[in-house]
Amino acid sequence: MKKFTTIFMIFFPLFFFNSQQTKITDSNKIETLNKKVDSLIKVQNEKKLEILDERIKQATETISNQNSLISSFGTLYTVITIIFALIGVILPILTYQFGIKPSQKALEDFEKNSEKKFNDYLKDNKEREIDNAIENLSNDDLAVRNTAVNFLSLNYHLGISDKQIFGIINYLNNKNDIDDTTRGQLYNTISNQKNENVFNYFKQQLRDVDEKNILIYYAIKSCSFFEYDQIKSELKEYIKKNQNFLTISIYVQLLAKHHLLNFFNDENVVSILSEEEIEQIKNNWKHYLTNWKISETDFQKTKIYEIIGK
Repeated sequence: MKKFTTIFMIFFPLFFFNSQQTKITDSNKIETLNKKVDSLIKVQNEKKLEILDERIKQATETISNQNSLISSFGTLYTVITIIFALIGVILPILTYQFGIKPSQKALEDFEKNSEKKFNDYLKDNKEREIDNAIENLSNDDLAVRNTAVNFLSLNYHLGISDKQIFGIINYLNNKNDIDDTTRGQLYNTISNQKNENVFNYFKQQLRDVDEKNILIYYAIKSCSFFEYDQIKSELKEYIKKNQNFLTISIYVQLLAKHHLLNFFNDENVVSILSEEEIEQIKNNWKHYLTNWKISETDFQKTKIYEIIGK
């Protein structure tokens, strides 16, 4: 028993030591293993972080590139939009300036030229017809002469040249057998023209011709283009020869109110009135105011009123 105990006492500590040593060794192994695991995990994590960081960098670069591309597209779109907008504004202007406007000008020039040519044609044609009518005034055929007179009296408003007026006046001066109707129509034709030759013709007629009311009407009508003072001496001579003051006063009224008042204040005319004419005016002047188309007040300020009031 003692022997067993002694053996036990000898080997037990050794066994215990070995056991403890084994535990320590196992613990160290575990710790080492844990450290290796931890190291491995750390390495893996670091590797993962490196990979993740690399991917993040790649993603960032990709996003940056995409943003840059999108920004470039946006800039390009803006530029293209501006270009199209400018084209939309400039193109109509260019189209108008180089397309429509030249066409319009060409059309206007064509219309003007066409209108001018057409007017020139009408003018030339009218002048030929008037020349033919004046020439036909001396035709032996009465029907041709009447047609010529009617044409002139209906178309004088188109305008008659100095040469054509001279032709009509020459015909009137050289034909003594012209009937009153034809003479009146020709007087009407030329008296509607503002022309010095016509005016001088009628002034001469007033000096030379005896009683002819048809003449005095057209002579005064021709005076409507001029002033009363330019014909007053001829009127005086005509009135002196024919004693027709009242008739002439009605014709002068056709000119203008101030011409009639000048006529009534013309001492050269008033001084040659016959006693019969003065008496006639004195008894009927209020009635004549309607034909004269002046007021009673206006007439009472004239020299004629001074005479009949005496």
